[in-house]
Amino acid sequence: MKPHVSKVTALFLLCHVFLIITHIPLVRLLAWIIFAGDANVFTERGAAKIAEYGATASPNPREAVSKI
Repeated sequence: MKPHVSKVTALFLLCHVFLIITHIPLVRLLAWIIFAGDANVFTERGAAKIAEYGATASPNPREAVSKI
């Protein structure tokens, strides 16, 4: 028997993906965690790192891309 996901669950998850993609600050934060973060972002000190990133993040997307 193959494991499967119901159509309702798949639609629910897909809606959340689109919701996250349309929220630019969250996309930037997730990209930072993926590219610049390490396993420490999942510890208590990681919350401070994420807050520090949020304080220094550029509101201008072109400026943020040029930093990478």
